[in-house]
Amino acid sequence: MAAEVFFDDFEGDDLKEHWEVINPDPDAFIVEEGSLLILSNGNTDPIATGNTPNILKLTNELPSGNWVLSTSFTADFQTEQEAVFLGLYTDNKTYVIVQPRAFHCGNWGNRLCVTVETIKISKGKPTTFSKRLVWEQGFENFVFDEAAATISQPIEMRIAKEGRKYRAGIQWKVTNAKTKVTTEKWIDLPKFTILRQKGKPAVGIYQVNRNQGETVVNFDWVKLEAAAE
Repeated sequence: MAAEVFFDDFEGDDLKEHWEVINPDPDAFIVEEGSLLILSNGNTDPIATGNTPNILKLTNELPSGNWVLSTSFTADFQTEQEAVFLGLYTDNKTYVIVQPRAFHCGNWGNRLCVTVETIKISKGKPTTFSKRLVWEQGFENFVFDEAAATISQPIEMRIAKEGRKYRAGIQWKVTNAKTKVTTEKWIDLPKFTILRQKGKPAVGIYQVNRNQGETVVNFDWVKLEAAAE
């Protein structure tokens, strides 16, 4: 059981006052039709540089005790470099994020891989965990954006605080090609330990490496729940 302490479904035509936009670029984000849209392209810097535009950081205080932070989004996986993230962000030297990645893989270049990873940066030093979601899914005629379109969306991600432990996860959906039945389950990554948590909830998108093309992510909602003791 959990009590909802924050929820934003991006209704209206502008961001609510509880958001701080880090490195704002008004031409690359908009609130419309119940979604937050953020555009990322080949000129978007990685998050570790401190120059990633339009990182949305919550100004509200986190609840004491345990909590669960979550979001739902859809994204155009087109460049193989996009990283849509949910996290706790202080600055580019101190943060924890969870993000899925989709990319070419396999010896013959006709296979799709999708992973989910968590990254903890403490004083600029990284610790990471990752898990495979799709591994070398084969296609006879491989076109990356067409292969990525087989990823079931929307996608939910979460970070749960359990004492001084933080566990990230993703809700992954798989559709059986024969029966067309879709099943979903939460896939959790190993826990991080944070002794003095300073960051605030944040969402955004960046390019892992500069690349051609662009990606749009639509965040449907962001939610924070206080977990029962």
